[in-house]
Amino acid sequence: MPPASKRGGGFARRDRKRTVLLADNTEMTTSSDAIAAAGLSADTTVLDQEQAAAVRAAEPDSARDRALRLLGYRERSTSELEARLLEDGYSHAVVESVLHHLIRVGLVDDSRFAAEFVRSKASAGWGKIRIVRSLREHAIDVSVTEEALDEWLPEGDEVDRALRALRSMRIESRKDRERALRRLINKGFTFSQAKEAVSQLEVTQDAD
Repeated sequence: MPPASKRGGGFARRDRKRTVLLADNTEMTTSSDAIAAAGLSADTTVLDQEQAAAVRAAEPDSARDRALRLLGYRERSTSELEARLLEDGYSHAVVESVLHHLIRVGLVDDSRFAAEFVRSKASAGWGKIRIVRSLREHAIDVSVTEEALDEWLPEGDEVDRALRALRSMRIESRKDRERALRRLINKGFTFSQAKEAVSQLEVTQDAD
């Protein structure tokens, strides 16, 4: 089994994508999981015609099993799951078929994903701007995003959440104030929301 690749200074997920040479000297891209599912060594680099046909036949079930393993860890958006399967070496046709099935049986649901994403990130202290930007990166429909935000981020609650995100941070100098503002803006709050939250924190601490 090939080792995990090292990316960005840390160990990343194992590269499953394989480009193999066929008997007619053309190349075929697939996944090491599909190769293994066809009864071959996962690091095989050359396939004869019969082996290539076996790998292609194994790809749909292999891709589905891979998707189910990924979903077993946590909820995934359609676009994220698509990107992971394509990254693993499966063709667009195979990935589209697998996703269609998983959506049909309810195992992949972008509305459910968006609701869970907003809930968890709001709990982690993210501001609405960052949450919306991240959902856009997941290709979540605007209407789905708005529905999730309405459920988990009531209008007018951002300053209170920004204040909670500062936790027990002390504001004792201009430097502390600037650091608190940066923290909140990086979390996805607007400058005005961050400024109001910091001001409220200062008032509270002055009263202590």
